[in-house]
Amino acid sequence: CYRSSLTGLPMFLLDAGEDVVMFLLLAFAASGPLQPFRLLGQHSLGIYLFSDLFKTTGGFEIMVRGHIIVPSMKQAYLAWQGHGFMQIFIVVVYVALIIVVVGIPGNVVIVQTVRGVSAVVRHVRKVFT
Repeated sequence: CYRSSLTGLPMFLLDAGEDVVMFLLLAFAASGPLQPFRLLGQHSLGIYLFSDLFKTTGGFEIMVRGHIIVPSMKQAYLAWQGHGFMQIFIVVVYVALIIVVVGIPGNVVIVQTVRGVSAVVRHVRKVFT
C-alpha cells in the first residue's frame, strides 16, 4: 500500500469532507424523520463541541494495551488509497464512531454540569432570600 504524508490541500479536503458528513448527519438527526435519529439530534451540542477535539489532537484512534483496535482516519484513508467508495465509507464510519464514543458522552457531561450549576444557584438563592 502506498503511504504518503497527507498534508496541504488533500488534508484540507479530507477534513472538509468530515465536516460536511458531520453536518449532514446532525441536520438529519435534528430534523427527526426517523425516531432513532432523534436521540442523536438531542446530543448534537456535545457532538459538535467534542468532535473538534480530534482535529487538534491529530485524530481519533482506539488503542488497548498498546494494540491499535481502530487506526486513525488518516491511516485508514491512506490504506484504501485508490478506492474512492471505501474512502467515503471510512469518513462516514469515523464520524459515526466519534459521535458514539465522544460526542454523546460529551453532551452528557455538558448536561450534568449545567444541572449541577443550576442546583447550586437555586440553593444559593434560597439561602440569601
